Amino acid sequence: MMSLYSFMLLMALTIFFEFRAGRVPRETGSWLSLIASNFLWLPIMDPDGDRGWWGTTWIVAGVIIPSLGVKFLIVSFIGFARDRKKKQLQSGI
Repeated sequence: MMSLYSFMLLMALTIFFEFRAGRVPRETGSWLSLIASNFLWLPIMDPDGDRGWWGTTWIVAGVIIPSLGVKFLIVSFIGFARDRKKKQLQSGI
């Protein structure tokens, strides 16, 4: 669960720095709200960690989502930065 919550913290920091740079992080914000709505209730609904297949499914998802999510966050951030730079170069010509 710590990897999941640390991933959510990384996403929140990304959103914070995007706002500081004057950009609206629509993609990161929508992913953060989706992940938070799915996983923040987990300690309340399943406090002992594993109640049959449902608890196991959410535990496995909590391991897979952060590992894939960090990669997606980095790739999308680089892609958005590349697109911004390309638009700046095209408007400057």
